[in-house]
Amino acid sequence: WKNVGNVLPTNAYNDFNKNVFVILLGILQPPFFDANSRNCMNIAKIGTVVAHEIFHAFDDQGRQFDKFGNLRNWWDNETNNAFLDRQQCVIKQYNKYFVSQVGRYVNGINTQGENIADIAAVVTAYKTFKRMVKNKQCEICSRSSIKYNVDELFWIQYGQLYCGNTQKETLLRQVLSDPHSPNEFRVIGPLSDSIDFSKSFNCPKESQGNPTEKCVFL
Repeated sequence: WKNVGNVLPTNAYNDFNKNVFVILLGILQPPFFDANSRNCMNIAKIGTVVAHEIFHAFDDQGRQFDKFGNLRNWWDNETNNAFLDRQQCVIKQYNKYFVSQVGRYVNGINTQGENIADIAAVVTAYKTFKRMVKNKQCEICSRSSIKYNVDELFWIQYGQLYCGNTQKETLLRQVLSDPHSPNEFRVIGPLSDSIDFSKSFNCPKESQGNPTEKCVFL
């Protein structure tokens, strides 16, 4: 903790130079983590946060550091080229998102690192969730008590991470300079790239939830 500093903020991050990711205590509370929630639903939230920070080690910046925190290219050509293709896919996808409240488009280049981590994280969290369900490690609601099945609930829980009411001025500043996409597109973007999401909700082909072109990392 001495090297981390203040452990109370609601935050998590990846330190490339030390090759570690840090989950601060402040994030271990709702909406990210709820000790009274069904354990599998926490995977959709805090599980996604943890996976997001891990995948920063493989985004446009983190991938440039080796396991010792040294800045060097450690990927072979095949892996590097495969990543570059997917990287361009993400940039192209997010460049199309229009933030109507401020009349501007998301900057796909500036936000690519966070977008890549978001896309990979929710897929990983869902796979973990499905494994827990299969191994009967989940507390499942009675189907008669709720109108959504357990898969649908996972995606809904993920989406609730980004519920909020952002002021127009704050949103404009975010679009212009923040490495994160606006919350709306931190939900729409990763879920539209997930084959599992489109299956869970039977999204029609070519709909926003099930486009033909998906940016898939895993």
